[in-house]
Amino acid sequence: MKKEKIFKIITSIKFLFSLALISLINMLINDFYLFDIEEKFVGGAKIGNIFYQLSLAYIGSFIFYFIVIYLKEKKDKHLIEPYISLKILAIITNGKILIKVLNIESSVLLKNEYPTKNEMKEMCSKIDPNNKIKGWYNTTWIRLCKEYRKESEIEMKSVYEKITFLDSKLVRLLTDIQTSSYYNYYKFENGNNDTTHHKDLNSDCENLYLYIELIKQLEIYAEKNLIGFRKVDLEKI
Repeated sequence: MKKEKIFKIITSIKFLFSLALISLINMLINDFYLFDIEEKFVGGAKIGNIFYQLSLAYIGSFIFYFIVIYLKEKKDKHLIEPYISLKILAIITNGKILIKVLNIESSVLLKNEYPTKNEMKEMCSKIDPNNKIKGWYNTTWIRLCKEYRKESEIEMKSVYEKITFLDSKLVRLLTDIQTSSYYNYYKFENGNNDTTHHKDLNSDCENLYLYIELIKQLEIYAEKNLIGFRKVDLEKI
């Protein structure tokens, strides 16, 4: 984690600009202050000249990077982010639909939009995954989870196609969702069978809770960082 933070700092435009500013100051000092001053020790002038040349080279490289790469990437990211936002919105909506179904089927009153661990346990204990969900034609809980998992997978694939524009934190969140126990459980559970020998969701409660927590983190990230993202209102789903 520390290495990731250090890498992010040294590759940030603010850090690179600061180095360019320091390089410029170094050149100005050499040109207008140290130019006529006698060297204080043998080889001092050579060392000064080396730093001068390095500063000049860095400033040239920075200008090229800023104009040719940074500004273009920023423009491209600005254009692509609304598309990314829509895909992330779909992934979050899929997660929130599961919350709503759990909530309706269990008749548990939630204090907030996202259930606490205890609320999740209570909901899971009251739902038989083999029963058909009210309002969902011939759909069991397992079928519902498989379908929304599949839809989220499609959306993630679309997002990953634009990976050059993605923040590392967003990639990490999506990866955590894809590798979560819940996500993989409904990929392989019973093959194509939509029933289970369990009479409630207690065995899957922990996995489901962790998955919903990841969806919550994804929504928080999207609200803060993605252009055009609008929070999903659970009541309007």
